[in-house]
Amino acid sequence: IVDALLSGKDVLAVMPTGAGKSIIIGSVNIALGSGNFRDFVREDAEYSLVELVFSTDSARKLVEYWSRRYRLDHDWSDFQFGGDGRTATFKDGKFNNYVFRTADGVPMLRCVETETKTHAVLPSECEMAWTQFFTKFTKDVKHGVLYYEGRPVK
Repeated sequence: IVDALLSGKDVLAVMPTGAGKSIIIGSVNIALGSGNFRDFVREDAEYSLVELVFSTDSARKLVEYWSRRYRLDHDWSDFQFGGDGRTATFKDGKFNNYVFRTADGVPMLRCVETETKTHAVLPSECEMAWTQFFTKFTKDVKHGVLYYEGRPVK
């Protein structure tokens, strides 16, 4: 998915039930000391090993790609992700928002972290993504022009 995006392709990724998301997130939670280890391992298992090697390289590459593509006002290095939100563009309750804008002020990329959440999608996150981001954009597919609130994105 990241490779397709970095090569300039438009991508929509949907991860269905059974794709392994919960196993990955559960392993991360156990490696970080949260979660219930006994519920995660089969009862008949002789042993289990959970090793965590975390890299934000793919996320960084994706942010840098969008920053270059639209000449955004920020890049990955301008923010400190995974913290308490001190470097966030703005905070809204437990949501740390990192906004990357074009020279015309269009928020082309918005990364949102939710504090104290391990694995789930809250209904309020879906509502926020739809009402505060996706509904603002339209595209003239015939001419390939992207619009933000009715204005062409340059």
